[in-house]
Amino acid sequence: MQANVYTGFLTNKVKAFATKKGISPVVFPRRVIERAYPFVLASAMMFTACHEEKTPIDESIEPLRTETTTTPTAQKTYDNEWQQIYSEVINKYHLTQLKDKEPFSQKEIEDLLKIKDIPVLNDTNFNHVPANQENFWEIVKNGIGATREAQNCDTLTQNQKQEYKITAYKMLSQMSRIKGSKDEVDLTDYNNLKTFLYFEKLLKYKGKYEEILYSEKGIVDERNELVGRYYKDFEALAEQAEKYPGVEKFAKAFYCENDRFMLNPQNSAYANAISRQFLQQWLKDQNITDKELWRFSNLDEDDDCNTIYYTYLRGSTFRATTTIDARGQMNEEKYAPVGNIAIHETMHLLALKPASNEQSEHNSLSDEEAKILPQDRFNTGYLSELGPSLHSLVLDDLIYKKINFLPEDKVVDYGVEIKTQTQKIPLGELAVWFNQMEKKYPSKSIDKVLSQPEVLRQLDSWGGNKTISWEMAQQIVTPSR
Repeated sequence: MQANVYTGFLTNKVKAFATKKGISPVVFPRRVIERAYPFVLASAMMFTACHEEKTPIDESIEPLRTETTTTPTAQKTYDNEWQQIYSEVINKYHLTQLKDKEPFSQKEIEDLLKIKDIPVLNDTNFNHVPANQENFWEIVKNGIGATREAQNCDTLTQNQKQEYKITAYKMLSQMSRIKGSKDEVDLTDYNNLKTFLYFEKLLKYKGKYEEILYSEKGIVDERNELVGRYYKDFEALAEQAEKYPGVEKFAKAFYCENDRFMLNPQNSAYANAISRQFLQQWLKDQNITDKELWRFSNLDEDDDCNTIYYTYLRGSTFRATTTIDARGQMNEEKYAPVGNIAIHETMHLLALKPASNEQSEHNSLSDEEAKILPQDRFNTGYLSELGPSLHSLVLDDLIYKKINFLPEDKVVDYGVEIKTQTQKIPLGELAVWFNQMEKKYPSKSIDKVLSQPEVLRQLDSWGGNKTISWEMAQQIVTPSR
């Protein structure tokens, strides 16, 4: 059949057109065509054979496997790459160190990726909270199906499709289940919550790559491991602080005291350099390697500078934006070093619960009904600022002492006092005391340090509370042995 098509060349109507205007086309005589026919035919058949075939529907979710990877060597390479991704996630999230939970095995993850029995999707309210086990798996399994569908999306490049697959694999690998169960997950675990967030977002935006896998310096979402790592520690602190009403009073007095920034802006070059050293050590201690956590702006022009901004409400994509002035925080008299600000804001990221302000029982509410729910889960008063701000005070104090060649344990008189209703706490004394508490109760989570009874009692006392705490009452009524 193809040969009959090419006999059309054997006429006196074959012409060659010039690339410039004004030049008449050249008509090739039949005898020329006959001589060139074998070469023309071979060339035409070659180009016909190389035409692009329609891409077959890809129902698999194996991002590193291709049709050519059928040899033992290629198969081994494929398996090693998957094993590497799985191992990196398990190690990064410390999933082998869990006590009452355990990670899903690599085979279980790969079996999940191949599931055919996907439940009906009833939850489309994009409210970032799993209502129960069934709801969790409904979103996750439908998200796996959406990842498959994305492989046939014409608007996505091959690299983007690959990223869809690999990200799905990573988000599934970070999950953990309760030991002794088949697939019961802890719905309060920050890793599981972020897996839910990712697949929920995927179901909402599907082939819109920028909405799902958006990446920009200073902006993090559920794909970043540090988000929410210590959120339970803050919730535990908030619960304990209810027994110590003076803590919140002290937190407000301390945070609202603008003179707590004791460094002079004239020493900003030295202070910034030292603070960056503190920052690098702190990031190392926290096992944080992300270099894109903050974006830089100018405090004089950007109201959001030196702050962290969350979006987490129903209908909006869960995301946190951190903006920092590269010079630090400055006014005419006071100064906060840039490294200390970066640590402060990152501590907020670590304590941020990866969910919305809604509770699981709100899942059935309409969007209109959800709008009137309290929206203050992350506006938790001054208590949420207490740990990061006290740690910043310690660092400021240490920087001042380094610049002025003073010993670390010296109490410096900065001429500033934190005034509560009944107390006046010298700033230098407070800085040294909390430094001692951090050393006495070492923890990567600042809210765990604050949760120590000794720390809570002291802050409660400074806040003006005269009520005897339960622990103190126990000490009074229980004789020592």
